Amino acid sequence: MKLKTFALLLSIILFLDLSIAAYILNNPPTTVLVTPPNTFLVHENLVRFSWNFYDIDNDTQQAYWIAIADNPTFVIPIINKLKKSLDKEVLLNLNEDKTYYWAVKTYDGKDWSEWSDVQTFTIYTSQTKTQIVIENKCQDGTLYNKCSIDLKYCFNGNLVEDCSKCGCPSNKVCQENGICKELIQQPIEIQKKGIFRKIIDFIKLLFTT
Repeated sequence: MKLKTFALLLSIILFLDLSIAAYILNNPPTTVLVTPPNTFLVHENLVRFSWNFYDIDNDTQQAYWIAIADNPTFVIPIINKLKKSLDKEVLLNLNEDKTYYWAVKTYDGKDWSEWSDVQTFTIYTSQTKTQIVIENKCQDGTLYNKCSIDLKYCFNGNLVEDCSKCGCPSNKVCQENGICKELIQQPIEIQKKGIFRKIIDFIKLLFTT
């Protein structure tokens, strides 16, 4: 009887030790936002939020905490929801058309992850009273598909030379490949000789007619 009791106590102690060790050695999970993508334009008020849960201990997600605000510091968040769930997505209704900031943290049953990176999205529906304009620009501020003050063309965020769209400086000429080429100017002496030759040829033409 004593041996059975001792074996039982030993089993309980071993179980507790292993459980405590598991908690001590647990690696917190990592949360990565998926949808809506960063800076995405959403055309409806019912928004699907999803994220990925990563855990090197192969634990599964047990709960999530999602925060949504209309400011990057999350002062007075619009949504601050904690839920015990294995789901890695949720549908939420946001009534106002404006720019939102969101982040998620997840729980593996032992530890919470850090907050994910903050991402933004903008809701813009047909009911928007104030038009939201999102402009894509090159690094110097030139709008996409426009010419800069240096006659460079803004294409997909990069300034490129395309004289067929932006032209060339006065001392250059546009080539078929879209690259400006410097004009070859003759020396002054050659230019003067050319002018005198034209004058002489004109005088000869007058006397021969």
